[in-house]
Amino acid sequence: MKFPIFKLNHKHYVSAFLFTALYSAVIFAVVLVVNDHIDEYIDKTDFKTHHHKYIKLLIHFTTTFILTFLVICVFWIIFGWGDTFLG
Repeated sequence: MKFPIFKLNHKHYVSAFLFTALYSAVIFAVVLVVNDHIDEYIDKTDFKTHHHKYIKLLIHFTTTFILTFLVICVFWIIFGWGDTFLG
């Protein structure tokens, strides 16, 4: 059972495109910011050169997954959007 703060018609194609674009923009912006922070972190630490890409991949995957889940939860609470992700 969901009780969104703002009730919107999600079956209307314009609002569906709007929320998909908003979600994609938020995730893309987060990935770019996280990438900058990961680069700074890896440059400061003393990792071996050939391990950089694996460490960066692991950090990217973990942070992107967690932040994507949090963004979907926020969209679900505020707008009632994201039922297919949350079940």
